[in-house]
Amino acid sequence: MSSTSTAAAFRALHAGNPVLVLANVWDAASARVVELAGARAIATSSAAVSWAHGLPDGEHLRRDHVLALAREVVGAVRVPVTVDLEAGYSADPVEVGALVKELVDLGIAGINLEDGKAPIEELVARSGGSARRRARRAPTSS
Repeated sequence: MSSTSTAAAFRALHAGNPVLVLANVWDAASARVVELAGARAIATSSAAVSWAHGLPDGEHLRRDHVLALAREVVGAVRVPVTVDLEAGYSADPVEVGALVKELVDLGIAGINLEDGKAPIEELVARSGGSARRRARRAPTSS
């Protein structure tokens, strides 16, 4: 399945019933078990992946390890896979974008950026223009 069709299939799972539930996995074996249990899509968990390698959560894995894990998980299952990219593994939006492109090229259906302790402006800048537009439209809390 192409990256475009994988992303479209993942997007379609967000509409209608039943509600999409994403089980978190930490390697290809756990991804396969979750798929066999009936999951319609799978997400990696940065915490679980880090802990499985004896590391704390919070971008302690190397970038190449994240890519290798993504390749292994996508290769093990037929359902769409999303990757937890923590805070993007870089403060440079161009580098974050390059990592996302590599993941898309591997067949990843989606990513999530999170875990950032930086000011919201920096996190928005890392995720690029579309996130910046969404942030401007989002209600603010008082």
